[in-house]
Amino acid sequence: MKPATGNNRFVIISSPSEDEMKEFQKGFGTYNMEQTSGEYNSPEDWLSLVLKDHEGNIVGGILTSTVF
Repeated sequence: MKPATGNNRFVIISSPSEDEMKEFQKGFGTYNMEQTSGEYNSPEDWLSLVLKDHEGNIVGGILTSTVF
C-alpha cells in the first residue's frame, strides 16, 4: 500500500500485515498492562485495524474481540 499523499494525514489498513499487527500489539499491550495494574488479559479472535500517518508510521489502531 502506498503512503497517503496530499491532505490525507492517516491511512487505515483494514488487513494489516503480521509485522504491522505485532508493532501495534506491543504498544497496545504495554498501555493496557499499565492501565490495569498488570491484570490485562488478552481475549481471542481479534478484529484489527492499523492507523498510519502520511509517512507510513503506525500511530494508532484498533484491536478488539467479540464474545459471540
